[in-house]
Amino acid sequence: MKKRVLIIAEHDLTSKGGIQQNMQSITTHLVDRYDFDVVVFTDMTEHEKKAFGQYKNIYCVPCDVVDNKIERIIENVLRPFRIMRAARKLFRENQYSAIHCHDTLKAPLFLLEAKKNNVPVRIMHCHNPSEKDPVGCLKRIYYSFMESLVNPTTNVKIGCSEDACKSTFGVQASKSFVVNNEIDLSCFDPNKYESVGDDKLNFIHVGRFTHQKNHEFLLNVFRGVYDAFPQSKLTLVGWGVLDKEIREQIDTLGLHDAVTILPPDSNIPLLMSQVNYMIFPSRYEGLGRVLIEAQSMNIMCFASNCIPEETDLGLCDYLDLNSGADSWSRHIVDFISGDVRASREIDKEKQSAFDVNNIIQTYVDIYEGVHCEQ
Repeated sequence: MKKRVLIIAEHDLTSKGGIQQNMQSITTHLVDRYDFDVVVFTDMTEHEKKAFGQYKNIYCVPCDVVDNKIERIIENVLRPFRIMRAARKLFRENQYSAIHCHDTLKAPLFLLEAKKNNVPVRIMHCHNPSEKDPVGCLKRIYYSFMESLVNPTTNVKIGCSEDACKSTFGVQASKSFVVNNEIDLSCFDPNKYESVGDDKLNFIHVGRFTHQKNHEFLLNVFRGVYDAFPQSKLTLVGWGVLDKEIREQIDTLGLHDAVTILPPDSNIPLLMSQVNYMIFPSRYEGLGRVLIEAQSMNIMCFASNCIPEETDLGLCDYLDLNSGADSWSRHIVDFISGDVRASREIDKEKQSAFDVNNIIQTYVDIYEGVHCEQ
């Protein structure tokens, strides 16, 4: 009889963010060994659920489902009670050998209930530093309460980078360890695709339209590059709450003919095969797996120095956000004009550390209790 593992998602399954990719990879590779259930914090139709056959059960606990401001405040106040009620019901009706949490703002309530029910392996998996986006007073109190539950309820603490572990686990970061984001390198193999050619100047950014990803800065940087190289093109792959603002800025900067917006379910490896450069000015990242994917596709990346340097496979320049968009533009223009790209190569050994085939056994060990704190 297979062991049962409960996955606590970061919001949903259907978006194509890095956390969703991580969950998808782990569960699909280990579905023959474990029975997986998953909790999501959104609604899903039965049709949507059928697309995720690696899960035996998908439990929905919708959050952030109202638009009215007053109702949203009430929902935020009642949210922990709704989540706790759902957690109690879940553990009352099921027995699990492990719980694997990808959400630091709602999952701790499930971890608390899992500890009460003597679930032997209780994992918090941090993918980002602690919440850094601007929030109001009520949310700050809620976030602080959730963060206070993490260390007492977990006995396996993992993260995608040392920065993410230190931010999430604080004084107990020494008990945590890094598990690299696993990537199917067979998909991100430039030899499978027709090269775009060195005469093209195509840029890409992959990421949700949120404060974290810093699209306003990105577009200002690209405007400077476009001024120097009017043949430049930029593809944005994503969606999110800032969609309207981003589209308005594209028009304001006169870039509507140079910038294309595509949905997150686009074929990312294929799109990457058609570009030369990535601009990735995030305000913060746990790791930034898309940089690993891009470099694996032989794309030169210009990234924020707020991103962990574990992402550098040899094709990544880290730039200071405080230096401003004009400075970034000049750096990129000078790089292109200097024709130094030929001297930069992928570090194959570093790249292999992210290969899913080299990482998946680590998750088996985790689920079997090898890494539980004593």
